[in-house]
Amino acid sequence: MQLRLAEISSSLFLSLGCFTGSLALCDAALAKSLPSLPADSSWVQSADNIQTEENHKAALLTPPEPKQGQVSKRERKIDGGNHSPWIHYFEAAQRDFDARRYAACEAKLISSIKVAKQAPSNDRDMALSRILLARVYLCKEKNNEASKLFDLALNQTKKIFGEESREAADCYQGQAQINFLEGRFTQAEVLCKKAVSIRERELGHSHNLAQSLILLAEILAKTNWVEASEETIRGAITMSEEFPGPNILDLADSLRHGALLMQKHGQTAIAEAWFDKCYRIIDKEAKLNLPSQTEGEMLMRWEEGSPRAQEIPDSDFPLRYLSINNVRVAATLVDLWELEGVLISITNTGDQRVTLGLGKPTLFSQSTDEFAPRTQKMEFIDPNGIDKIRRERGMWDLTQNRPWLANMQKSRSQRGFVPSTGHDLFRGPNVFGVYGEWNALGRDLPQTLMLEPSPENVQYQAEVVVDPGVVHSSQGKMPNLVSITLEPFESRTGELFFLNTRPEKMLLKVPVGNVMYEIPFSARRKRIK
Repeated sequence: MQLRLAEISSSLFLSLGCFTGSLALCDAALAKSLPSLPADSSWVQSADNIQTEENHKAALLTPPEPKQGQVSKRERKIDGGNHSPWIHYFEAAQRDFDARRYAACEAKLISSIKVAKQAPSNDRDMALSRILLARVYLCKEKNNEASKLFDLALNQTKKIFGEESREAADCYQGQAQINFLEGRFTQAEVLCKKAVSIRERELGHSHNLAQSLILLAEILAKTNWVEASEETIRGAITMSEEFPGPNILDLADSLRHGALLMQKHGQTAIAEAWFDKCYRIIDKEAKLNLPSQTEGEMLMRWEEGSPRAQEIPDSDFPLRYLSINNVRVAATLVDLWELEGVLISITNTGDQRVTLGLGKPTLFSQSTDEFAPRTQKMEFIDPNGIDKIRRERGMWDLTQNRPWLANMQKSRSQRGFVPSTGHDLFRGPNVFGVYGEWNALGRDLPQTLMLEPSPENVQYQAEVVVDPGVVHSSQGKMPNLVSITLEPFESRTGELFFLNTRPEKMLLKVPVGNVMYEIPFSARRKRIK
């Protein structure tokens, strides 16, 4: 019996020793797999926080707790919140809108609306996306689409945010602007005053309130409240200068609207000062060699009263032109009866070489109904598909007795013919051809230099070594743009043809870099003989 007990106890001691040995091996393996403790003095035990090697191993084995403000992947999937795809699209679209990249903004907002439709009970996100998309369409002059979106968004915002909310004020502002553009001034005034009241109470002095006041001043001017409109526009411009908005071009637009209003009311001194501030901003922000997709869109309109809107008057072929940063865009229309011929001349009026990126011009017909304005794109006619030479000769026969138009339709390589004073009348070096398809033209100096100084500094050009950039800089690749390089007072004149639908008014749009030049024309009703 004693022998049996001794065998049992020895077997117990043996199995216990094996179990202890296996534990030691596991600890050794775990120690090798884990990083060692730091050997420097930073790993010193303190009275407040004693961290041993066992605690270090336990911290590595357990999952780390999320830091304050962070959300785990599971929570991110469950809670849409600030980490939802909608907020990602919407915030990116807001940045594009502030930078005036309207095409990219529109694409992101459409994606955000699709995301909002997939989620249940997401009317708030849908309303905000619709408001911003309607503002994009308003900037792109798509008034019908903008009006429909503002109506839908207003019904949603009244239910979600309330009738006196900032979002409702955005809808009232957009609807007021559409009614103003379409000549419904009474409805525009009621809606605009609602927006002013809400923004004044909710925001106080701000950029949004200044935008509403500028629109209200224009409405009051249209309804013959002259003194009230002038008082309103003065306060609005002061507020705009204090709160210029996310883009400095917003301030330039406000100054331009205010200057045009004061110009019509005979306040020429104030209008001149505001025009000067406006065009200084535009000259600084214009990027004539870069596309609007990256730099944001700028609009340069030919408007009566603007000092940059110049014209050589003519009963048949008025030549209108605009200038930014010493780059002049001049254009005229030539009625060829079944076709509408367009002459566009781009001139460098400065004393430094410039590189420009030219886009494709478009011509629009406009209705004369003030209460139902319509704009329709006119069909472009490929010059290679018609008898281009005959059409060129037809334009020349009609315009050759106008020296400025005759100079535009000639290719000249001689330099030094531009006078130092007065209008150059397009007498500098020029390349004429189909717009955007000009061939290379050598630059020659005249054999005899004139005694009268020229703004082209021709007397010094013979001493300057030819820059290789003159030849190679025009080969730069820019999306949807044709790159050209112009020396001082050098021009590129192009011709285009459109199907003539006999409209009474037309609008020509010429993109140069990130600037869209808009020049309106009135059409003839009878054939030129």
